[in-house]
Amino acid sequence: MAVVLVLLGLAHIGFYETDNLYSIFYAVSLDLPAVIGMQLLLVTGYFDLSVGAIAALAGLTAAIIVAKTDSVLLGLAVALLVAVAAGLINALIVTRLHIHCFVTTIATMGVLHSLALAANDGMVVGGLPDRFAWLARHKVLGLEFPIICSTVFLCLTSYSQYNLLTFRRFYQVGSNPLSATICGLKVKRIVSLAFVFSALGASITGIVGTSRTMAASPIGFETLALDVITACVIGGADLRGGSGTSTGAAIGLLIVQVVTVAVILSGVPLYWRYGSIGIVLIISLIVNRCSNSVQHSSAMRR
Repeated sequence: MAVVLVLLGLAHIGFYETDNLYSIFYAVSLDLPAVIGMQLLLVTGYFDLSVGAIAALAGLTAAIIVAKTDSVLLGLAVALLVAVAAGLINALIVTRLHIHCFVTTIATMGVLHSLALAANDGMVVGGLPDRFAWLARHKVLGLEFPIICSTVFLCLTSYSQYNLLTFRRFYQVGSNPLSATICGLKVKRIVSLAFVFSALGASITGIVGTSRTMAASPIGFETLALDVITACVIGGADLRGGSGTSTGAAIGLLIVQVVTVAVILSGVPLYWRYGSIGIVLIISLIVNRCSNSVQHSSAMRR
């Protein structure tokens, strides 16, 4: 990370300008709820590829209700309930029907995208009242509301993972589900809770993103799953579960955003941004695998 920042500073004089750095942190704050939600789920040994569809559907739901009723609170409440329902459906299929989370969330991603397209006949929802922009544009002490909320959310989640029994059980389930079951933990309930947290995080990202643009697209957030999983893996999460922290995931997201800025400043077509994130994910997986192999070898020698 430090090397990348130094190289960017040398290659692009304007990289360290206050406005540019602030834009990076603002972008991080928008996606951070989805990243933290995914990190909590990854700790249990599962992942959710439908987070982009959940974010799009939540943002679209909030926008439609706000546009028709002029009630921001009602729009937010219904959008969050939709996300909870999506998370529970994923959890039910995975824990009760024992279908792998990859297949499950790929399927629900398709269903949720179709629902988002059908909700407004595939059209973008606009014409939202100005107060809806408050979520993404309101400033407190000179900082946008998402930056403050995401920072507080990160601190609370980090504290909870280390100190609250409920969150510590996520690690127990991810490290050894069989052992957790033998110890009396309600594994299915814990995994279901993690799926709901992931869906809620994605929905918050979708709602705030919609507030920022003041328009909801049914095909938005298509790369959200790639971004958040990459951020979590860079931050130390293992796809097999049992490891990773919210702080690490936040640092991983910062790296993802820095890579995005590097692509933009380099004058490379923006579509290469997706390829660069994919390469970063592959490298992170290789590094994690090598690190785990070294740790396993060291443990065997003892």
